[in-house]
Formats: sequence, structure tokens, C-alpha cells
Amino acid sequence: MPSQRASPRPSRPGRLQRLFERWFGFVPVGLGWRLYRIPAAQLQRRALPQRVAIPATAARRLKSAWTVPHAELAGHAEAFARAYPRHEASGPLELFARKAPLAARIEAALREQRWGDAERDLRRVLELDPADAHAGFLTGVCRLRRGDLEGAGPCLEEAAARLAQNPDVHASRGAHREARGEIEQAKSCYRAALELDSGHPGALERLAALGEMVEIFLGTLDRPEKGYLPMEAYESAILGQWEKEAPPAAALLARSHHHLRIGQGRLALAAARRAEEALFGADDPALAAEVLAARCRASLALERFDDAREAADALAAAAPESAWAASCRGHLLWFTGDRTEAAAWIEKAIARDPNRVEDVLLYLRPEFPRAQREPLSILKRLEKQHPQSFVIQSVTASIEMARGRWDEGAQRAVEAARLGAGEDLLVELTGRLGREGRHEDVLRVARAAGGWERFLEGQALLRAHLAEAFDRAGHPAEARALWAALLEDGLAHPDLRLRARRALEGSASGEQELGAAPRGSP
Repeated sequence: MPSQRASPRPSRPGRLQRLFERWFGFVPVGLGWRLYRIPAAQLQRRALPQRVAIPATAARRLKSAWTVPHAELAGHAEAFARAYPRHEASGPLELFARKAPLAARIEAALREQRWGDAERDLRRVLELDPADAHAGFLTGVCRLRRGDLEGAGPCLEEAAARLAQNPDVHASRGAHREARGEIEQAKSCYRAALELDSGHPGALERLAALGEMVEIFLGTLDRPEKGYLPMEAYESAILGQWEKEAPPAAALLARSHHHLRIGQGRLALAAARRAEEALFGADDPALAAEVLAARCRASLALERFDDAREAADALAAAAPESAWAASCRGHLLWFTGDRTEAAAWIEKAIARDPNRVEDVLLYLRPEFPRAQREPLSILKRLEKQHPQSFVIQSVTASIEMARGRWDEGAQRAVEAARLGAGEDLLVELTGRLGREGRHEDVLRVARAAGGWERFLEGQALLRAHLAEAFDRAGHPAEARALWAALLEDGLAHPDLRLRARRALEGSASGEQELGAAPRGSP
């Protein structure tokens, strides 16, 4: 057996030598090795490279450290194991040499989102080393991404027991529970991830999507910073602002609709109740009925059925023949289980006002008690009864586009805009058309809605859709006006404002190049 005494160490070791010294406690020097004592458990933990173990954070945390190819590392590890078979590091290094080529393939498959290929190679890693907890965790991640919820569960639970201090494991468990519909358990897993890593992006984003956190934006447009507030702190700040400003009932009603649309049911209910208080003693029965309906809808979203029933009863007493009364009664009965009677009330609500999208969507649900099942057939029957309904046209347009019938869908979208579709519906329709590259159809929708100028003060996302369509369709003046309005909107999402600024800067640079072109140039 060759001696373990190596040749003198070079004064400036190379990158590979420094990496080996950091990992394994020895460095290759020419044909010999310089050895250091290192616990076998530490070698075992490092057997599968960490950049493969945690793919979601690999690029951020380990990009600078990992510059040596897997094959080169494996070659040095194998050479050492052969040269010193009795050394305590030989076993782990030999195992590492066998796993490193698989790790390279796993890394490439994860990067390219080839989940099946990655899972196949991970299975081979586990055959070589059943104790590799990271490989078991990644197997669960691959199965989760493939939609195999039953297969992913045991892998992720075992990983949570063996890698209890890894926040990515808890975040993946949360994603698995969320996919299974176990929302409260998912929130608990995401919170466990945040206890280990308070800035874990995946856990923060999912908690924000589930209503536990609120995404906020700080800094300036040049350096925007995203942060998160607990929902309780956000709600307290909003309620304090309402206490200070005392907005009128109509403004509070608009806030209730807004918070309900973005999934903030508690604030929606609080706004509706404040609007009800602001209307006390006022003679405005139409607004009072709409406020009661907003209170009922917010209570249903929070599954506070007693509060919803109280609001529905008050609405039925105040405006028994209104569409709001029929709609609230139908939704309340639907969610409390009496679907046959709910169906009759929803049909009454649509007959009284066919432009309530929540009623039409509930009417189209497959479990709705009726003879017809095909959504387009149902919508065509409704269209014959209510030819002036922009909601029926919008929903039909969305279904036609989803099925690939873009010409029919675009025509329906234009008709919906002509009939007076609101901005929420237009955002969805123009977004679908724009993603498909049908920019001329987006312009047709804008013209049918009354012209692009009316949207200069509209929703930020709708302005972005229209500006992009005008730009792609060769109408730079209209695009610049929409981008400029979006850039000046301090309440718009920073990503949209940055997109607007880049578009305006690109347009200005293009004009400068044209202005600097020599005379006679094409």
C-alpha cells in the first residue's frame, strides 16, 4: 500500500484542490495526497452534492462554490479510494464516485423539469445508498410535480423526519397538502418552513396566496423590494385607515367588492358592515340592498352561514323582487346543501339580472340540477333568453378560446365589449387574446368598448394588455400613451410599471436612432 505521506503541498493550490480540502479533508497534490482527519458522518452527509439535494435554492446558494464538474470530482474520489482502500474515507468516497454521474444527470433533469427522468436516476441513487435522505426528498418532489400525490406523500413525510431542519422539505410538504385540499395543514407546513428560514420565498408566496400573508412592495421603482405582512397586521392597518378617513358608503362598498375579489374575506365583510353603518338613516334603498348583498357574499366566503342568512333575510325584507335578493338566497342555499331549491333561486336571479357573473358561473357547474350538461349548449339557451347580456357573451368567449376556437371566441369578446362588459371581464378576455398573439382582436375589443382612451384611468393590467397589443400591431402613439399612464400610476404593481418604463425607453431610443439616420437612408 502506498504511503499516506504526500509530497509537499503547493503554495497556491488550485480550485479543485481547495474544494476537495473543504469537502473531504484532503487535497490531491500531483500523484499523491495530503490527508486530514474528518468524521465519517460528515462525509456521509456530503455524499450527494448539495446543489442536487436542494434544487430550488441551488443556483442562489451554491453557484459560486460549484465550478468543478461532477465527473472530475468523481475521478479524484475514485482514485483516492483505490489508492488507500483501508482509509476511513475510502468507503464514502467510493460511494460518492458512483453517485456523482447520477447526480449530474439528476441536476440536468431537474433544471429542465424532466421529472420522470430525474426520478428514475434518483431511484438508482437510493439503490446505491438507501440512507440518502436528500435523494428520498427529491423523489417526493418529482412525484409531486408529476401529480402523483399518493406516491409523493410517504417520501416527503420521511424526509421531514430525517431532514427536520430543512425549510425546503417543509415547504414541499405544504405544497403536497395544498394539492390534496388540506389547506390548514398546508399553512402549518409553510409556517414551519418560515420558522427555519424567515425569508423562504416559496412559503411566503403560498401563505400570501392562501390569505395568511399579504404581499407588499417597498423601495423605489428603480429598486423595488418585495415584502410580506401577516394578514392580521395588514387588516389592522386598513381598518385604522378607515377609522381615520371615514369614507362614504359607496366607497366602502367598492372596497368590499375589491377585497372579496382578491380573497380577503374578513376585510370585505368589515367594509360591508361599515357601509351599512354609514347608510343608517339614509334614503337610498338601491345602495342599501347592494350593501346587504355584499355583506351576505362576504359572510358566505368566510363560511359564516348564520351571518349570511341574517343578511339574506334582511335583503329579502327590504327588496324582495330584486336580483340581489334572489342571488343571495340561491348562493346561501347552495352552500348549505339544499341545491334543488338553490337552483330555482339562481334561475330567478339570472332572469332578473343576467349580468352577474357569479350567478352564471354557478349555473354552469356540472353538479347543478338540470337536464343539459354541456356548457356551451346551456349558454346558447341563456343567450336566446337574454341577448343583451355581456356576461353570457364573455363566459362563452372564454370557453370558446379555451377549446381552441379563437375566431369564434374573439367575436364573442368583441360583442361582450360592445354590450358593456366591465374591466374585470375585459382583463381576462384581452389577456387570453394577447397571449395567443391575436393583437388585432384586442384592438377590436378596445374599439367596441368605446376606444382605448377610456382605459387611461382603468385597471393597470388592462392598460398593459392594450398597450402591448397596440405596440405589436404597429400603433406606437397609442401604446406610448397607455404605457405613460401606467408608469404614472403609483398604485399599479411595480412589475407592470417597470415594464411600462422599459417600453417607453425602448420607444424613445428607437425614435432617436431614426432621427439620427442620414438623409436618403431608407
